[in-house]
Amino acid sequence: MSTGTSNPENRRAGTNPVATTRPATRNETKRAGTTVSPPAAVEDIRDATEGRAFLEERLLLCPAGEPASNASIAVCLHQISKMKGMNRQTSNAIRAVSFLIEEMEETAINTTVRDAVITQLNELTLDMRSLVTDAKEKIDEHLQKTPTATYTAATPPQPPYGTRSYAEALVTAPPHANPKLAAREGIRARQFMLEGPERGSKVSQMNGMQLKNEFNRILGSLGRKEKGIRSALPQKHKGVLFETDDDSTANWLRKKDNAAAFCSAIGPNVAFKPRTHNLIAFNVALTLDPDNQRHREEICEANHLDEDAILAMRSTSHYPQFPREIPVNYR
Repeated sequence: MSTGTSNPENRRAGTNPVATTRPATRNETKRAGTTVSPPAAVEDIRDATEGRAFLEERLLLCPAGEPASNASIAVCLHQISKMKGMNRQTSNAIRAVSFLIEEMEETAINTTVRDAVITQLNELTLDMRSLVTDAKEKIDEHLQKTPTATYTAATPPQPPYGTRSYAEALVTAPPHANPKLAAREGIRARQFMLEGPERGSKVSQMNGMQLKNEFNRILGSLGRKEKGIRSALPQKHKGVLFETDDDSTANWLRKKDNAAAFCSAIGPNVAFKPRTHNLIAFNVALTLDPDNQRHREEICEANHLDEDAILAMRSTSHYPQFPREIPVNYR
């Protein structure tokens, strides 16, 4: 409510009337020739400390107390763009600034990592170059001090095919052979089967340990003072299976004279039972007859084997007239 000067109470009291006026418009200001200054802005944040406190209080800058970085400022701007009362244009502007700060941070990190990697590679290259140079100098110095000499590698003599048995070939297996198969066949090559001990004889009444000791005693009496028999096992059908300690003893027993002396020392009618091995021959001639003794002799002659090495042959083909696979049993 406004009061005018015509109020008698105001005139009697001697007080100045209070008038309520409206603010001057822009046109009135231009006509009067005066200027209107804008109202003073309310500024609560005056420095970085107050700014950090303001942002941390509203959980816009996290974690509290940590040094500000480009990444944390970008996250803070993202949070501000989501505040209530923020119009779409202002929110997009703040988000755009946030993305630019993140790009600057990523570029700075990539540059730092690249510089660090380049520095490390340069140092590694220098170290390797220095190492190679030192090694070369030491090798040259050693070669100058060492007199020139010619070295000739001694190649062990290779026995001809005719003097090697199948057991010896298994003991010295080729490098490409399966280690487990070579070890198993090596054990088999050191095993011997005795046959002929009569029931009731001294040997037939011994157990494995007694047979081992007896065989070692016999080998010692025959001049074998080195390793002898490793194990001996009586068989159900009047036989003894024993294994030697090493290949040298096995090779000694394979000689006919030594085997005869060893068997005669054990008892009468005792002899070694030859071990047979089954082999499959692929792609043999269609004219091969497994029952023809002449064909066996030709195979032994072509493969540098003894004439009696092959004990038996049989065809495993579905068609007997086309023996494509021939199992061969030979010593």
